[in-house]
Amino acid sequence: MKTGTIAGVGAWGIMMKLASRFGAIGVVMMGLTAAAPSLAQSSARNGTIAPGLTETVPSSIVDTSLRDDEQSQRAISDYIGQPLPEREAVIGRGQSLMHEMQRRGASTAALERARETTRRNACSGIIINADFDRDYMPPRTTMAFDLQPNNGVLARGFTPLTIGDQRVAASAGVVRNATQPVVGDALLGVTQFVTPIANGRYRIMLFTDKLGEQAARQPFGRMVTANNMPVLIADLPPPRWLVQGYLTNKAVSPGLASAGSAPGGIPLLSTNDLMVDQGGAIELEVDVSTGALRLGFSPPAALAAIVIEPVDQRSSLQLVGAARNGPALINDCYDFERRIGRDVARGSPFLGGPNPGNPGGGGGPTGSPN
Repeated sequence: MKTGTIAGVGAWGIMMKLASRFGAIGVVMMGLTAAAPSLAQSSARNGTIAPGLTETVPSSIVDTSLRDDEQSQRAISDYIGQPLPEREAVIGRGQSLMHEMQRRGASTAALERARETTRRNACSGIIINADFDRDYMPPRTTMAFDLQPNNGVLARGFTPLTIGDQRVAASAGVVRNATQPVVGDALLGVTQFVTPIANGRYRIMLFTDKLGEQAARQPFGRMVTANNMPVLIADLPPPRWLVQGYLTNKAVSPGLASAGSAPGGIPLLSTNDLMVDQGGAIELEVDVSTGALRLGFSPPAALAAIVIEPVDQRSSLQLVGAARNGPALINDCYDFERRIGRDVARGSPFLGGPNPGNPGGGGGPTGSPN
């Protein structure tokens, strides 16, 4: 899988108008001028920005980037974060903007804001449109939680999480379709989830339903904090969720039209295996070193299920097409950091960059990819 981004509705409309007026022309990034302050000097951790294709940045966007008020920074995030799901375009826009900011003599603080905005967008989680195999059973090494009110229908092999359970903080529960045990019910107003878990790197899959009003407005919140590491979540309505993901133990073939088994004897998923209701999913990776996984949601989320599994095992969420660009993956984020001029030691607690001095979520030994 490959592995970004956000779009505030109001600011995005402004950015679309700007884009239609100014256009976007790809050019090769030129060397930084001697008169401009060096990006490498803007932080003790920063290195040289990797050269790459860029685009012409509207002067109004550069003007906005030099201001530090919330509205201006949201507009810059919207500009850098589009289009989706092309993370390479996110990096290119961020590089181009920082180059133009240097030409204007931007301050170290302004350049660092642009760098941070680029990193968060490139390393963000994009919502994936998800189908559910009615035969799905969580593997032995997978932790699966069904978030539901007390009168919800428990999905097979899942652990129930209801209001009052100390592992989750939520304000309400809802049953929308009792025939759909995974996404037919959910908890609303979820601000935190915590569970003990062995140290290591994990794949985290969060699911929401498509029937509730929150599906159209940040069902996972704008930011998920995973063991103190912030991961931005793309603000996309259901029609723009990436197609397609399948929660299944089976193999997925294009079109789901095949019968029989895939190489290795794994049964093939067919359309007849799928539940009626679809949902949305985000996938991210987390390093755990303290024996616990903690997730925070801001604003509060509407969650139907949480599935947690080691990254080295076959994923329960099989992705095809554009959905392969949805997950926020740690190793890809390392590469993005390097290309925007930030050197992060391998093995550091990292996904989306913990704050300086923040212990983050753990990680492998120094120099290891895990």
